[in-house]
Amino acid sequence: MRSLLILSLIVFCSISLRAQNVDSIKKVISGVYDSIEVHDGDSTIYVARIELSNKHFIDGLNKANAKDYQGAISEFDRAVSLNNMNHEIYFNRGLAYFFMNIHKMAVNDFTRSIEIDPKYYLAYLQRGVANYQLNEFEKAVNDFNKAIEIYPKKPAAYLNLATTYMSLKKMEEACKSLEKAKDLGDSNAILLYKEYCE
Repeated sequence: MRSLLILSLIVFCSISLRAQNVDSIKKVISGVYDSIEVHDGDSTIYVARIELSNKHFIDGLNKANAKDYQGAISEFDRAVSLNNMNHEIYFNRGLAYFFMNIHKMAVNDFTRSIEIDPKYYLAYLQRGVANYQLNEFEKAVNDFNKAIEIYPKKPAAYLNLATTYMSLKKMEEACKSLEKAKDLGDSNAILLYKEYCE
C-alpha cells in the first residue's frame, strides 16, 4: 500500500501575489520602518514588528514558490521571531520542511499552527500527510478525521483517510472513506474505489 500516493492539498498561501505587488509591498514596508520613532510602551513598535514579520513571510513565500525551501525556512524563522502568533507562518514553514522530507519538523510546525488556530483545516490535513510519511498512521487518521470535522464537504481528507486505512489493512473503513470522497466528486477516489472496493 506504500506505493499508493497520498494525495495532499498543498498550498503556500491563501493569497496570491504577483511580483509587482510584492515589490510595492516591500517599498511600503521599508518606508514604514524608516519613519518609526521608538518610544517605550508605544504600540508603534508592535505594528512595526508585525509589518516586518509580514515582509519576511512574503519573502519566504516567494522563496518557497521558487523551490528554495531552505531559504524559505530562513525567512519564516525571521517572521516567527517577530510574530509568533501567525498560524500561516508556521504552516508554510511546515510545508517547506515537508518538501525537504524533514517530516518531524513539519509536524511540529503544523501542530503549532493548530495551537494558534484550532480550526485551521489545512494544518490538520497536512499534518496528517506528514504523520503518514512518518508511518504514524493512527495519528494521521486522527488528523484527517479532525479535518473532516472542520470541513466535511471537502474530499481531500476522506481520500487521505482512505489511503491511511489501506496502509493499516482496514479495508472496510478505507472503502467508506473512498465512497464519501467519491460522492464529493474526487476523481482519484472514483478510480481507487473501483480498484479496491467493488
